[in-house]
Amino acid sequence: MSIVLTHRKGALLGLLAHLFILLTGQLIFILILFPHDFGIGVDMLVALQGNVYALTFYALLLIGGWILGGKVGARLAMGGSVVRTGLRSGLLVALLSVLFWMPVTISQSGLGTGLQVMRDPAILALVVFCINWLIVAVLSRTKAI
Repeated sequence: MSIVLTHRKGALLGLLAHLFILLTGQLIFILILFPHDFGIGVDMLVALQGNVYALTFYALLLIGGWILGGKVGARLAMGGSVVRTGLRSGLLVALLSVLFWMPVTISQSGLGTGLQVMRDPAILALVVFCINWLIVAVLSRTKAI
């Protein structure tokens, strides 16, 4: 497979993977945090969507998915390891996501509480993004798609 085709396929898969994460994250936010009162969960999500910081994160996540997906596809086309490339990409996105949200959390809660509050989302981001980018790397390598 040519490097250009693999680059494009990786970019598209990265974008779609991050879009899927955003959409399922919104659904999980409503269903888990507000399981009994769906209306309050929707109102809370709408308020979060109006937050410029959150919208910036969503835009950066989608743009990053496109760019990083292209890089993953290009690296795999040159013979890179699927597992190493996928894990490296997942770790990078998880780290950048946590670093993006850390200043807001610390400014709202203070340093000690902010670090405790970010522990669980950091672990979740690490797991989700590593699995996500392993799947993107595997799909970028296959010729079926």
